Amino acid sequence: MKRRTEPAPNQRVTKDASSPAINPDKGTVLNGTYPLARPLFFYLRAKQTGEIKSFIDWVLSGDGQGIVEKVGYYPVK
Repeated sequence: MKRRTEPAPNQRVTKDASSPAINPDKGTVLNGTYPLARPLFFYLRAKQTGEIKSFIDWVLSGDGQGIVEKVGYYPVK
């Protein structure tokens, strides 16, 4: 999941002086070409079981990813 915000003027960035400016949009964020985006991770101590597995499964489900998008993040898939 990656956080998104509404585009604002001058958010285009370049990797270096000879590179083209890149717009922050869903495509460039998800494919990694927009350099200021970063992923959000869940770190778990062990294999997920029980309620934790149910929660992770729900987060990755269509319903969970719909909420992810609704609150301003890009979905995992």
